[in-house]
Order: sequence, then C-alpha cells, then structure tokens
Amino acid sequence: MSTLTDFAVEEAIRISASKKAPELLARAAARRAPGLKLAAEALHRLLLTGDPTLIKAIPECVSAQVRGRGNIFPSAPTEQGAEACARIERWLRAAPYVLSSCRSVGAALAAAAPVAMIETQNTSATPCAELEVACLAALSSKAQEVRRHRVEKAREEKKAREEAEEAAARAAERWAERAAARLERRLLETAEAADDELCGAMRELGAYMELVEVCVQPRRRRCGEWRRRPSRRGREEREAKLAAARARRARTRAIDVCRARCRSDKLEHAEQR
Repeated sequence: MSTLTDFAVEEAIRISASKKAPELLARAAARRAPGLKLAAEALHRLLLTGDPTLIKAIPECVSAQVRGRGNIFPSAPTEQGAEACARIERWLRAAPYVLSSCRSVGAALAAAAPVAMIETQNTSATPCAELEVACLAALSSKAQEVRRHRVEKAREEKKAREEAEEAAARAAERWAERAAARLERRLLETAEAADDELCGAMRELGAYMELVEVCVQPRRRRCGEWRRRPSRRGREEREAKLAAARARRARTRAIDVCRARCRSDKLEHAEQR
C-alpha cells in the first residue's frame, strides 16, 4: 500500500461517521489524499526549521505523526511543496491556534490540506480510481467491524439484563420466603395467644356456671326442668313492655299508611297537570 493510499484510507475512516453514502465518502477521501500528504510534508519541513512560533502552533500529536512519516517525504522540496510550505507558514503565523482547536490529527491535516492544495476543495474533480477502491474497501471493513461490535454489545447487554432479572427474581424469592416465614411465625403466635385466651374464657365460663348452679335455687319443677316462678311485679313489667311494643308497631303502621297516601295524592296531582 502506497503512502498516498494510507492518507486516503485514514481520511475515509475519519469521515465514516457521516451519514453520507460510502461512495461519496470514498470519493471525498480520495480527492483529499494529495492535499493531506502535501500538508503533512509542509508541516514536517516547518518543524525542521526550529522556529519556536511555528513549533508552538503545531500540536504535539500532529508533530509526532508528521515526524514519524518524515522518511516518506523527499529530502529536497519540490516547487509545489515549497509553495505549500510557504502558504502554511503564513497561515500558522496569522492563526497560530487553528490546529490546536482540531479534535484529532486527521482533522488537523484536513484543515491544512486546502491551504497546501486548493484543488482538494474542487468537488467536481475526478479522484484516482485506485484510491477510491481502497477507500471503499476500508469503509466496508469498518462497517462490518461496527456491526460486529454492535452485535457483541447487544449480546452483552442482553446477557447483563438476563442476569439482572435472574438476580432480581432470586432476591424477590428470598424476600417472599422471609415474609412467609414471618407471617407463619405471627400466625402461630396469634393462634397460641388465642388458644390461651379461649382456654381462660372457658375456665371462667365453667366457674361462672358452677356459681350459678350453686347460688340459684329453683322454686318449681316443671317439665323435668327447674324454673323460677315469676313474681307479680315481673309479670306487670313484661305486660307493660309488650303493650309499648304493640303501640310502637301500630304507630309505625299508621305513619306508613299516611306516607303511602301522600305519595298517591302527589302522583294523581302530577297526572292531572
């Protein structure tokens, strides 16, 4: 793979995050490749001058990459290279922080490429077919890698979700078991307390019945049972209660009859209207 192809492929991978079609991205990367190489060569020659202003204007990451590729540049600059070096020098002296504002080395070279070679901005130009094919292949492999990474990530997320669901189910089961055990203990304690209370109540009832049998002496035996003869006062009170109950029932019936008559009169009056 030639050095120009390296620049084209790196640029294609850098702009692969765009939503444009892979063919358009490959064409753009192939068109920018000569300008990227020329800009890298110009920056390398500016670093060799030792000018502190230019060295400060070029970020360390860009300096490291262009120095690492210094062996691919010709020892003596060509006419095109000298012109590109002069233009980039003027550009950096006028805007020394323009490269530092770029997020990556590829972005910095892409920013300097139009200054080194204005033809990289000509979208109607026909790029090299070999570079375009190499960029398409790189984009295809990159897309496959991204898809594989997404599938692996989705599989890992699914596995983590299933593990979390299983852990939550186990925790819920343990909580339910503990709650059932607590409820069972409370029911047993309540049942034991109720049994104790019932036994105590039964004992009290038995003692009371024994006391009644001992204290209450029957005065007359009737139908095989001992009964107490009611007194005259008791008979009078009972008759008074019965009379009061009959009076209440009669009054209630009279009130009901009056209400029924009132309702019927209202209905007849409404029909007449």
